[in-house]
Amino acid sequence: MSTLTTAGWILMAAFWLVVAFYVGRLIMRIWNERMVRCPETGAITLVRLTPAARGDGNAPGAEVEHCLLWQDGKEHCAQGCLARNPEACPVHRVNMPALRAYDR
Repeated sequence: MSTLTTAGWILMAAFWLVVAFYVGRLIMRIWNERMVRCPETGAITLVRLTPAARGDGNAPGAEVEHCLLWQDGKEHCAQGCLARNPEACPVHRVNMPALRAYDR
């Protein structure tokens, strides 16, 4: 009887470890998202950034891993929104400098 109880505890612990793993992955993905204005379309969108090494030896930069506007066929944009990366707060906080219109 105690063997069944031990197996139940092991299964329950394994289940919660799997749940914690996937929740942690989701939080890490969301943590790298920024709300910015697209310089090409003028739309406000969410972009997910990933660290990227620069070829010139300077400090590492960032590149866009995912953008909500890419669903509209703009996967190969110039990623001009990265110019406002220092102004944009992570995790969807609204920061007005990052959302102001681009001067053309």
